[in-house]
Amino acid sequence: MSDMVSRLRALIEEAEASGVLNGTIGIYENGQPLLEMACGMSDFALGEKMSLDSTFDLASITKQFTCSAICLLEARGQLSVTDKLSKYIEGIPYDVTLEMLMNHTGGLPDEDWIVQFLDDRTKPVGNDKMLEIIRTQPAAPLFAPGEGWCYSNIAYELLAPVVEIVSGRNFEDFLREEFFIPAGMEYTRVHHRYMNRPAPHKATNSYCVEDGHLVEPDKSKGAEFIVTLEGVNGAGLVYTCIGDMNKWDQALRKGEILSLDVQKKMWKAVPCTRPGETYGYGWFITEDGAWIHHSGGWPGYINQFYRHAKKPLTMIMLTNVQRDRDALDQFVKDVIAILAE
Repeated sequence: MSDMVSRLRALIEEAEASGVLNGTIGIYENGQPLLEMACGMSDFALGEKMSLDSTFDLASITKQFTCSAICLLEARGQLSVTDKLSKYIEGIPYDVTLEMLMNHTGGLPDEDWIVQFLDDRTKPVGNDKMLEIIRTQPAAPLFAPGEGWCYSNIAYELLAPVVEIVSGRNFEDFLREEFFIPAGMEYTRVHHRYMNRPAPHKATNSYCVEDGHLVEPDKSKGAEFIVTLEGVNGAGLVYTCIGDMNKWDQALRKGEILSLDVQKKMWKAVPCTRPGETYGYGWFITEDGAWIHHSGGWPGYINQFYRHAKKPLTMIMLTNVQRDRDALDQFVKDVIAILAE
């Protein structure tokens, strides 16, 4: 074990020195840290160094919380994943079930399609505006419901209102009260950067690289797209740190918030377009069933959350500088390869 930790530490130090890794990484066994490291800067402009409790936008890793909310409501008898979306939201021109939204088999477009219909692209919109656009300016389905697979953030942004309608609670409150507080995730919450709300605990500033320079997302070439979609819940925008995500992992493994039977249902896999992968409810699953995982990418943030299905091993990586995605993906593959030995 000590040799493995030494190899992992060397790999991480090399990634930090080369600029590939700017963020935090935690590797845990039975919930105990084998290795936790903070690399680089939390805020380059202010000269703030990264710390283990720095928080990041999980981006699409958030999807597991959205699916967990739907599955928790089903376990309580308040809905079924086989229900049609139209049972809860009227006027949506897609004949899909909640399950199809969760496993990306509904044929819905992605969220960037919405932006073209906005008159003001300088401030965030919410789920209500997204619903209005879908009702009045529907995009053609990519395929018949259940007849294909295509990753869609809109699918998850439709699930968030379902959680609100069924539970009678704000989506953000539901996640906090049902998941974050019970799991002891004290630094975790939904956050919208451009809506003048107080920043989360030690929130990192994220950076894209354009023309060789670090640029904040709202000042980047994609600013209209980025700022506009920062208000829509369901597909991203949960801010957290590696320690809190380890607490979430432990709560899952112990069946404390979602029963183990419910979680197995979430891993019900359908074929997807990624080689060697299948997809469940908010989780990718490797074809050999060994790893349950998801990435998260939003301008400046690139994250990975890997859980071994047969061993008590977990790897959490959160980063806030979008330099070389290919190199960072290879770094993650190298880490997982060592853990799989």
